[in-house]
Amino acid sequence: MLNALKSLFAKKDAEISSAYESVMSAALSPAIYQHGLAEDTFDGRFAMVTIHTAIALRQLRRGGDDGRAMADALYRRVFDGFDYALREEGVSDSSIARKIRGLGEQFFGLARALDEALDADESLNQVQDVVIRNDIAGADPAGLSALIVDHDRRLAAQSVELLMSGGFDWADLQG
Repeated sequence: MLNALKSLFAKKDAEISSAYESVMSAALSPAIYQHGLAEDTFDGRFAMVTIHTAIALRQLRRGGDDGRAMADALYRRVFDGFDYALREEGVSDSSIARKIRGLGEQFFGLARALDEALDADESLNQVQDVVIRNDIAGADPAGLSALIVDHDRRLAAQSVELLMSGGFDWADLQG
C-alpha cells in the first residue's frame, strides 16, 4: 500500500515537473525576445511566464477535478520558481512575502484578463487589447497577441490526457 502511494506521488510529481519545464521552456524561448515579442528584462520574462502558465492552467482545467488539481500544483511550482529567482537576485527574506504577493496580484490580473479575452468572439483583438493595456509586448504587440491565441488554440486541440502528463505542444514561432 505504501509503495503504491509513493509510486502515485512520484508519477504526479514527474507530470508536474514536466509541465513546469514545458511552460518555462516555451516562456523563456530566446525566439520570443529575438523576434521582439517581449523585452528581455525581469518584467518581460515574468509576463511571458505568466502568459504561458495562464494558458496551461486554462487548458488543464478542462480535465475536471484532476485537471484543477494539476493546475493548482503547476501554479504552486511556478510561484516556487519566482520565490527562488527573487532569492537568487538577493531579495531579503523579509521582503520576499511582499514581492511574491505583488507578483501574485499581477499574475492573477493578467491571467484573468487573458482568460476572458481568449473566450471572446474576437479573441485576437481582445488579446491584443490586454497586451497593450498591460504594456507587456516588446516591439510587436500584434505578433505576441497572435502567438498567445495560437498557443491557446493549439493546446485546446490536444487531449486532456496529454496535457495531464505535462506534454504541452506549444505553437512554434514563425520566421
